[in-house]
Amino acid sequence: MAQKRLFKVRETGSFPVDVFAVITLWDDNKPKATPFEVNWVSLGNGLSPCLDMFDDAWGYLKEWPDLFISMAARVDQDATVSEFKLMLENLGFTEVPENLGLEVVDG
Repeated sequence: MAQKRLFKVRETGSFPVDVFAVITLWDDNKPKATPFEVNWVSLGNGLSPCLDMFDDAWGYLKEWPDLFISMAARVDQDATVSEFKLMLENLGFTEVPENLGLEVVDG
């Protein structure tokens, strides 16, 4: 079965708040896939993306090298939510509407 890499965007409020937006990523073909997130947090005078990943999702570091190489190419650029979404789409990720639940089982 082909890999189905998904993401969902959730706006959490207006700047300045602690977390402005969250992009959740996961592989829909894994029955017990653990999602991980990129959060846009208030830092200084703007918003900065922050990777939030528990150790049971670390397998994605090996499985999705294209994503992490693309992220590493943007060090200190404070990518916006729109820029990050475009990067994901260019890497073949599919956006899931916010109103749909994650098809993920906690491990």
